[in-house]
Amino acid sequence: MTSVINLPNPPFDNRRSGPRSFQQSQVLDVLRALPNGHIGMKTGEVVDALGRHRDKPGYASVSRTLARLRKSGDVEAFESAYSQQGGGLFYRIPGRGHVPA
Repeated sequence: MTSVINLPNPPFDNRRSGPRSFQQSQVLDVLRALPNGHIGMKTGEVVDALGRHRDKPGYASVSRTLARLRKSGDVEAFESAYSQQGGGLFYRIPGRGHVPA
């Protein structure tokens, strides 16, 4: 039996109820520390908050963790409508911030 149910766009990952990895817990703690109404954090900001180096392995590891948390529904991601350097997604705990117009 697989723990991933493949539904059309996006797949639902039902591993949410299981234990989280240490890094997943750390990332959730960082995002929970944001004040309500905060726009969210970009991947690089999460890397910095965890005290990791912004090198390829550290960045990739945090990116994978954010993707897993997003699939499980613990984290939401969105793009800003404002022009910004580097583009990319903002991440936050669902229901705790605002999406800019």
